[in-house]
Amino acid sequence: SIDQVVMDEFHYFGDASRGAAWEIPLWRLSGTAFLLMSGTLGANPALYAAIQAHTGRRLSVVSSEKRPVPLVFSYSCKSVRATIESLTQSDRYPIYAVHFSQRESLLTARSFLGNPPFEMSVDKRSA
Repeated sequence: SIDQVVMDEFHYFGDASRGAAWEIPLWRLSGTAFLLMSGTLGANPALYAAIQAHTGRRLSVVSSEKRPVPLVFSYSCKSVRATIESLTQSDRYPIYAVHFSQRESLLTARSFLGNPPFEMSVDKRSA
């Protein structure tokens, strides 16, 4: 028996290609308490009602307009390495780098092995 489940990135619920990873546990584990998190999912009373009706549990919504980590995005023609070096040198992190393919992502990750574009020491960046 599963008593509790924590799910992040819940905004993918209902997504045609990835939503099943969130939907199946939610609908199959009706006696389970869920903590569903999303930094981008807005108010959705119909979803709240469906979850509450299905689980038979009271639903509480905790929300805030303030983001603990500001969301800033940009597109760069520089290499990923140069972009990460520039961002970390100007104290702009954490960094979430998006690639256009898994192959590109893997190649970038491999290029960082043994020669990362940022300091690997424990400092204020990991605080």
